[in-house]
Amino acid sequence: MAVVDRSQTSPDGTLTLEVYEADDLVGFRGEAWHTHGDLLVPEYGRTANEARDAFFDSVVADGVVICVNVEREPPHRITVTDDPDGEILAAGQEAIVLRLWSGKVVGGTPRA
Repeated sequence: MAVVDRSQTSPDGTLTLEVYEADDLVGFRGEAWHTHGDLLVPEYGRTANEARDAFFDSVVADGVVICVNVEREPPHRITVTDDPDGEILAAGQEAIVLRLWSGKVVGGTPRA
């Protein structure tokens, strides 16, 4: 089992973002979505570790939109997105909420 190097829970207590240094991975606890530091270069940093850490910081500073599929039982399908409008179109009949780390809702489908 991978060891969590860094972890933070959202102010509303619904999300926990974790870094697994050994795997160079960032993801939400209990959710399938994750990314790796090397995929975040050069947008977030020059090296995988730098990019991974900067991405983590950006999420918890409300700099990244989080998409939550609210129709599914936990684990919900939680992802991050740089295309909120695309997420709404892709949701089809499923209800989603677009939110920031702080819990502020920034969009979603009418059913959400």
